[in-house]
Amino acid sequence: MPQASSRSNIATYLKIYDEIKKVFSKENHVDISLFSMMGKGACPLCKGKGVAKLDLAYLGDFEEICEKCQGKRFNDKALSYLYRGKNISEIFDLTAQEAKEVFFDNDLIKHALQSVIKANLSYIKLGQTLDSYSGGELQRLKISQMLLNHTSRIIILDEPTTELHEADISNLLILIRELARKGNTVIIIEHNLSVIAQADWIIDLGLKGGKMGGNLLFQGYPIDFIKCQDSFTASHLRRFLKKQ
Repeated sequence: MPQASSRSNIATYLKIYDEIKKVFSKENHVDISLFSMMGKGACPLCKGKGVAKLDLAYLGDFEEICEKCQGKRFNDKALSYLYRGKNISEIFDLTAQEAKEVFFDNDLIKHALQSVIKANLSYIKLGQTLDSYSGGELQRLKISQMLLNHTSRIIILDEPTTELHEADISNLLILIRELARKGNTVIIIEHNLSVIAQADWIIDLGLKGGKMGGNLLFQGYPIDFIKCQDSFTASHLRRFLKKQ
């Protein structure tokens, strides 16, 4: 799972932020560090965080938008340089889909953003910090990174269908199949019947939760699982498949 940090975003997680800085530097013939949130381009007041922390004594810490940069994170000099009509802060305010169109001729950035779009995260803004993502969004971001990785590995996903509509779940299953085709072993902890029906191998634990759970009820192929009489999940899956 990606680390949910107030400093990390899509651009840093997928390692395209350096490329974005290079593009701005080359376009404007200036020092690349001007476009770093923690370098010369950072807002002097909030140090590139976009927010200021207030200590409200017994109420704890409270964050408000930085009064100097208004949440843009960069200083005026950095914001004065443009790439295709947008400054660096405006780039980070674009969604993954919009940013892909701006960087249409940069293969590194375009391919990374395409993986995000494939993972049903086209609406996420480049500058949206990972600590604001839901659990499901973080897992789909993890999938998008894996799609860019050429090394096979074991991938564990915990209910990745959370917050997804049925049509989006179908797209997610295509991505998971793509991960498997690349040599990855994908282990999914899931209750969604659409996903269970598409599994290559099922391990069902139960019969219930807590002290009544944890027992191995079944392991094997889906075609054999639907015949299992000891599993509530198998019973639900049989009814689900009859409706398809």
